[in-house]
Parts: sequence; C-alpha cells; structure tokens
Amino acid sequence: MNSDNNPWRHSIVLFLIITLGSGLIGFLFNHTSWGFCLGLLGYILWLSRQLYRFQQWLKNTTLLSEPPESSGLWGHIFDRIYTLQKQEKAARKMLHGVIKRAQDSTNTLTDGVVITNAQGLLEWWNRSASQLLNFRYPQDRGLPISHLIRDPVFKRYFEEKDYKEPLTLMLHHGHPIEFHMTLFGKNERLLLARDVSRLQQLEKVRTEFVANASHELRTPLTVLKGYLDTFLPLSDSFNPAFKRGLSQMQDQIQRMEALITDLLLLSKLENSMPIKESSSVPLHALLSRVIAEAQTVYANKPQQIELIADRIMLLGHPEELHSAFSNIILNAVKYTQENGHIRVEALQHEQEVWIEVIDDGPGIDPSHINRLTERFFRGDQSRAQQIPGTGLGLAIVKHVLIRHDAKLEIISKPGEGSCFRCRFPKHRYQVES
Repeated sequence: MNSDNNPWRHSIVLFLIITLGSGLIGFLFNHTSWGFCLGLLGYILWLSRQLYRFQQWLKNTTLLSEPPESSGLWGHIFDRIYTLQKQEKAARKMLHGVIKRAQDSTNTLTDGVVITNAQGLLEWWNRSASQLLNFRYPQDRGLPISHLIRDPVFKRYFEEKDYKEPLTLMLHHGHPIEFHMTLFGKNERLLLARDVSRLQQLEKVRTEFVANASHELRTPLTVLKGYLDTFLPLSDSFNPAFKRGLSQMQDQIQRMEALITDLLLLSKLENSMPIKESSSVPLHALLSRVIAEAQTVYANKPQQIELIADRIMLLGHPEELHSAFSNIILNAVKYTQENGHIRVEALQHEQEVWIEVIDDGPGIDPSHINRLTERFFRGDQSRAQQIPGTGLGLAIVKHVLIRHDAKLEIISKPGEGSCFRCRFPKHRYQVES
C-alpha cells in the first residue's frame, strides 16, 4: 500500500527537483534551457511510466490485485481506486446476496411470480410460474409474454393497464388461473399467477349448498303458510295474543319466502354461464315499468320519481336486467324519506351507457360503500331493522351486471343523498334511430 499525507506537495516537490536540478546541471555546462527541457522530458517519461503501470493494473481489477507501489499523487490515486474497488465488490456481493435470497424465497411460493420490462418482454420468473404457465428458462427469456400466453383477453388486459380487478383464464392444462398485475418502475410489470381451481370448486359447493337448502326450506314454509292461511280468517275468535302471534308469523314467513327467492336467484346467477345470446330490451320501457311497480308497492309513501332516458336498446337478459334495476330503484324508494325526490337517468356517456338512480335521501357512510354488494350486509343496522329487506338485493345487482359486462358504482355522502350508477360498455347497447 502507498501512503502520503500530502500527495500534491510530494508531486510538486518532485517536479521542482527534476526540473531545477536539470536546469542547474545545464547551467554548469552553459546549456540551461537544454537542462530544463531534459528535466521536463524526464518528468513526462516518469508520468508516462505511471500511466502505463496504472493501465496494466486496471486490466486486473476484477482480481482486485494489489496496486503498484508508488508515492505522491499517483500513490494516492492507486490507493483510492483500490479502496473503491473493494467497496464496490462488497456492495455487489451484498446486492447479489439480497437478489439470491429474494429469488430463493419466491421460488418457494406456490403462486407464479413473473417480471416483465416496459416492452412486455420476460425478464424473470419463479419455479411456480414455469409450472403454471409453461415457461422455459432460459429459452423464453426476452420473449413477449403475449407470445407465450396466447389469449386475446389476456393481451387486452395486459395492454390496457387497468389492473384494479384480477383476470381469470382457463389455460392449456384446463385449470383456471387468476392473474394479478401491478405496474412499477417505468411501465415494468409484476405479475402473480394463481391456480384457483380449488377455490372455484369450494365456491361451487357453497352455492350448491345454498340452492339445495333453499329448495328444502320451501316445503316446510309452504305447510306453515297453508295452516296460517287457514287460521287467520278465524283469528277474530282467538285470544288477542294468539291473533298477534299469528300475524307476526305470517310476516316472518313472507320474509323467509322473499329471502329464499333471492337466494335461489343469486345462486342461479353465480352458476350460470356468461350471456352469449342477448335480447334487445327497450330501456325507457323497462325503467318505466320498474318505477310503476315501485310506486305500487310503496303507494302509501308519497315521492317524486323522475325518468330521463335516451332511446336506447340494451342487449341482455330482460328478466335479469329487470331484477337489477328493480332492486336499485326499490332501495332508493325504501331509504328516501317521504316527499323525497328520486331521479332515474339512462343516458349515453362517450362509449358507455350510464343508468343512474339518484336520490336525496340520508346518504351512506363511506365506510359501508365497499361492502354494500356483500351478501346480507345492510349498513346501518338500526335503520335496517326498521326497513324490510333480505340484504341480497345489491349482491344480485352486482352479479347481473357482471354477466352483462357492466360495472356498479356507488357515490354517496351522509346527508347528501346517493347515486347508484350502472355502466354498460359499447357492445351492450344500441341507440334507436
């Protein structure tokens, strides 16, 4: 190793010694200028030698060989570069260890992990991704991911960069794969792939259980309802307590029947295949009928319901669409106070049709909005007990819209009313001429 407390001073002193000494020798021989020139030449040759040693040493920097012995400024340069080389090697070793640990840990995951660059080319994937997606290393590295997952739905999902919802596809091995994607860096993507066949099987078992249980409950409810229909006309001769009990039993049986009807409908929607054959449904006529039905059900609750609709034909299942819009409008009527105002709009917005139900009711707590489409979730329990319902209406709406490639948006603030918006894409409607 080289050491010098002041490398610049050493170099300046060395330069002065060489040049002045050469000049003095030249002066003694009456050739002072030649002496200075020879001194400068000697100093330049010394610098050239140091540069040559430096260049030869840099050839072996990967081996981290000891730097050449030198003093002054060059010794300082050699030592400094040697120190930086050691620090860089230590940093690279640590970074390599971190990367290796990250790769080893992701290789233990049962989910596939894939990283692509900004152009969608494969950069790295773990062992599970090789098994789930049939990727081969290193042959597939650098290839576009869309060339290996040849599905137009996946390609569109990958390119649109809207990754709020996962994508589920049936791939080559016949298992459903769920894709979650995230953007990072400069349009690079982290993709997680998961085999959800077991989850789908469990969901199927659950929905079949609900459907079977609902069917089985209908028989005892029918018997109970038959006896109540027989006893209630004779209830005037009963004790008032019995009469009140029979009346409450009838209300609960009606509630159970409504619940079973909604459960069966929801189970049917969950198990049905996506809609392929669609009917043309006149939107204005459908909404007018739903509004008339809601006003009939709540005839004792005066409210103003306004309908604004373009001449649009929705393409879909008429009964399912009727059920979805009926649930939303009935909810607005139920939860809006007397003499309230409800506006139903069906208008074009660029490449979509929006069906909006807007009320000036009490509004919804923001913490409840994301859970409103869950089964049996009814938000404010104190208010839910006062207003009849099954808690399945918006779950039905959600599944109907999914089957029609549409989305449900809920916008609300406490005290400012609510807006329930159904957004249908371009291929799901036609504008009447």
